[in-house]
Amino acid sequence: MLLMDPTRADSGEQRPSKGLCTETAKTTAATQGQRQRTRAAIACAVCRSRKTKCDGRRPVCGYCHRTRSDCQYDVVDAATTVLSYDVGSRILQAIEQLTELVKTNVHQETMQSGPTGAFAPLALSQGPSSSPRLAIDRWTNQLSNVSSPYQYISSEGLDSVVRWHVFPSEIGKIPVDNGKPIPMPDELPPIAMVELNRLLVNYRRVVHDKNPMLDMVTLYRYMTHVSENGLDFSTRTCLVMLVCAIGALCQENMLETPGNLPVPGRSSDLDIAYRFWSVAAKRLGCAMSKNTLESAQCLCLAGIWFMCNLQPLDAWKHFTMAGNCFYSAVLARKSMGSSDPWSLELVSQATAHAIFHTAYKSELEIRYELEIPGSVLEYIEDQLIFPSPPEISDTPLEVQSTKTITWYYYLADIAARHLINRIVNARHKLRGPPNETEVRALLRDYKILSSHVEDWYKSLPQEISFDPPNSPITPEVDWFKNILRARYLLICEILCRPFLRICLNYTLNLSEQLKTEVARIASLGLQYCVWSLQSVGNLTRLDHGMWTGIRYFTANAMILIGAARSHMFPALNGACYIWLPTDWRGSVKHFLDTLEIFSEETRGGVIECYKIILWGLEDFDRTAA
Repeated sequence: MLLMDPTRADSGEQRPSKGLCTETAKTTAATQGQRQRTRAAIACAVCRSRKTKCDGRRPVCGYCHRTRSDCQYDVVDAATTVLSYDVGSRILQAIEQLTELVKTNVHQETMQSGPTGAFAPLALSQGPSSSPRLAIDRWTNQLSNVSSPYQYISSEGLDSVVRWHVFPSEIGKIPVDNGKPIPMPDELPPIAMVELNRLLVNYRRVVHDKNPMLDMVTLYRYMTHVSENGLDFSTRTCLVMLVCAIGALCQENMLETPGNLPVPGRSSDLDIAYRFWSVAAKRLGCAMSKNTLESAQCLCLAGIWFMCNLQPLDAWKHFTMAGNCFYSAVLARKSMGSSDPWSLELVSQATAHAIFHTAYKSELEIRYELEIPGSVLEYIEDQLIFPSPPEISDTPLEVQSTKTITWYYYLADIAARHLINRIVNARHKLRGPPNETEVRALLRDYKILSSHVEDWYKSLPQEISFDPPNSPITPEVDWFKNILRARYLLICEILCRPFLRICLNYTLNLSEQLKTEVARIASLGLQYCVWSLQSVGNLTRLDHGMWTGIRYFTANAMILIGAARSHMFPALNGACYIWLPTDWRGSVKHFLDTLEIFSEETRGGVIECYKIILWGLEDFDRTAA
């Protein structure tokens, strides 16, 4: 097993040395020239019989969805072939080999058959003999079923966990919106350059270093224009106002005491943030009306603003609009006959790709939690390459180092998102107690995907690498490393979660050997839950990932509580094999204490997250007594 076993955490095993490839541009170009298109990893029975490409989509591929055919996959081949497809290794190799990364199109590994599902072309005719009436009927039927592949996209967020059989059936979904609109004061914000600069510095620290979707030189020029000429109704002004709103809202030490956070009047920065937002919101209509990347940037920033305000539904709406706007900008450019549709407006290719990845990643994180449809972005991902390295030749060494580390982090985060997508989309749909064939398929998937996770970890450059988890762990001082370690723990835990779900939901009619193996991986998942909760540091400011982090850590806490409650259900014969970490309760209480600052926060269902953990601990103590 390639994932670290908690019983071997202190083995002192040496990690392979890491280095960066220094191949010349000539070698890179030669490598690029040798690229070959690849086929879909697995074809369904219908596509195999037709000898045509299959996008491998589950549970119904694109062709079968469009033609309403009976889509069937071979279980054994699917588990082995899809997951053996070496997407992880190629992505991670690209991170280690910097010069090759710039030119190598790793995204060609994904869908080869074009758009499917909601954004596939609807077949208005099935043949020359089809009448217009039948064509319209087929189109209507397809349109009515168009959302079926997206209803529940392998989500295993908090709501899924609290539906496990070890919890009372009365527990409902955790609310995500309290219905209260964001304040929009009439007073205009300060636009003196010194104030705009102050907020820009904070925006760069909170958002840009992790999501470089804006060109800083262009943004500074826009700020100068706004400061000198005032507020007009343009996407340029909208962009500046959104940056300043986020920079004012996400100040360090903004979160000090429990309460309904934030509200106007709590501090001058909060009031300023809402004033900037009020101006920006009145200009978002201008962004929606144009098919430009600058409009996509505005909509994506609006999504980030809502995430910082713990309002994921509004954020999801704006991220999907940003994705549609991005796609519209690409199509608009193609319609003009450009040989390079990615060279849009004056935006660099790297910035264009950063817009795509920021909107796509942000939307996926919300979808993972809330089981809602996605946008067009997932259907054009295969047309993208990784972003180019930053221009650092004429900058001081200290700035060069910072830009390089930021770039490393950004690429590692993209690769991590690919891994999460691969793990989530590979899930088997279990509608009851699994049989031995299904369990063996899960174990096979686990082994293959575990190797991809370890490849990602070992390929991290030294500047952003972190020590392997140990027990107990503490938050990393370096925030790049802290975030990437949290990503690593999340990936490892969701990889183990199907085995926990099996043990905490069903009576297992399996051989003793299989039950022992399932429980071993489930126990490892519990250890990752403990490590994740221990890694949570003090919450000092609102940011883009606050809501998703709270939901995920709450799910970790409830999984541990559920495992502790499993002794109440003798029928769960797999649960008695599970090893529950001795420090699980202390780790849950640590997170609960950290979350106490939000103990009265109604937005985003945060107060409900606090309450359900509190209930879980108290109920366990009561039943255990």
